[in-house]
Amino acid sequence: MSSLLETSQPIVEPQASPGRLQKQWLLRFTIAIIFVATLVWARTLWWSPIIHELARRALNHRDPAAALHWLDLATAFAPEVAETAILRAHAHRKRGDLLKAAAALDRARSLGTTRERLEREQWLAMAQSGQMHEAEPHLTKMLMDPGEDGENICEAFTLGYLRTQRHGQALQILKAWMADWPHSAIPYLMRGRLRTLQSDLQQAEADFRRAIELAPENREARLELALVLERSNRLRDAVPLFEGCLDDPLLATRAQLGLAACLKALGDNARAKSYLQQAAKVSPGNPEVLRELGRTALESGDYVAASRFLEEALRIIPYDDETHYLLAQTMRAAGNSEAAQTHFEFVRRARTAFQELNLLEDDLRKHPGQTSSLVRAGEILLEFSDPDEGVVRLLTALDHDPKHQQARRLLVEYYERRTAQRPEFQRLAEFHRAWLANEEPPVTRPSGKPID
Repeated sequence: MSSLLETSQPIVEPQASPGRLQKQWLLRFTIAIIFVATLVWARTLWWSPIIHELARRALNHRDPAAALHWLDLATAFAPEVAETAILRAHAHRKRGDLLKAAAALDRARSLGTTRERLEREQWLAMAQSGQMHEAEPHLTKMLMDPGEDGENICEAFTLGYLRTQRHGQALQILKAWMADWPHSAIPYLMRGRLRTLQSDLQQAEADFRRAIELAPENREARLELALVLERSNRLRDAVPLFEGCLDDPLLATRAQLGLAACLKALGDNARAKSYLQQAAKVSPGNPEVLRELGRTALESGDYVAASRFLEEALRIIPYDDETHYLLAQTMRAAGNSEAAQTHFEFVRRARTAFQELNLLEDDLRKHPGQTSSLVRAGEILLEFSDPDEGVVRLLTALDHDPKHQQARRLLVEYYERRTAQRPEFQRLAEFHRAWLANEEPPVTRPSGKPID
């Protein structure tokens, strides 16, 4: 019985001594410290590759802003490596900021990237900015060995040909792109934009619908289709497509503007105004939004608000003739005819220049290397339309005639005006001024595309 009672008692394990507990805790703490230290020491081996893959996925989804976010994280927790700098150059190029792309390539060079990677990204940047004289000789070589960059090569050269009015060559690249990557929506998206530019809205619609078939999640194609339907006055068909883009942060503002235009044309002014107000919250400094808010205020007879919106828009895009025209109407309606006349005069000069530009563009489609036409087209675009495209025309002229004084002078004047906004433009102004002074220019031409 006693033995049974003894065996039925709960078993009490021996208590560890305080000294033993302290040693166990110290051992675990030491292991944890060693583990964390190992992770920190080897972070370039595990952290950077993970972030690089996330950045590549963002670039493949045509979201360079997200890619730059990931790359900033890469350098926040690990030393910068050459691959980070190359991907950063790629992302800046996709955004059209070629000065930052050039700076990232310089950084990649200093970090030891391969010459092949460096040269390829430089050639793509030149092509995308319209510097085809320098980029075009490398196209065949790159397409023969595209690696993972095949579609990037096609896109950069298509953009370059489009920017230099060489539509035939752009279509050839797009045709080859469609053949080699038959499941890619992007060449159809780009050809649709070219057809829209050529006012061939029926073919543009077909291309955008094909892009949507290949990539139903592609919001860009849906937005472009909506814009074509709006231009074709098929407003009720365009509305749901615009609405489907409202939750995309990259496209929301353009979708809200499109919706507002459609709804106003359909007589729903209250909803149209609501979408414009939403756009103003999403993009408070967007000149198109400000212009449309000004137009709406003018139509409702609120001349004070209209003047405020339109003047703010002109501070951002002083060359926009439509905004000048709306402001002139506002001032005349408010009784300030003298001030209105200044804006009406700008509109008259701009629209006369656009008539000349149309003739020049027709000439350039037939004779892409006509230097005098390129320079004059660039001058008109700088003053009355899109300065980015004006710079491209002037750089294309310099590809054919590097010593063209007027082209260099226009670029110097343009970059000097922009230096107050971005100091980087001073280097570009000095580069072109060196040519005018018959000095030895830099060996490598900096990118000439303006920064948004």
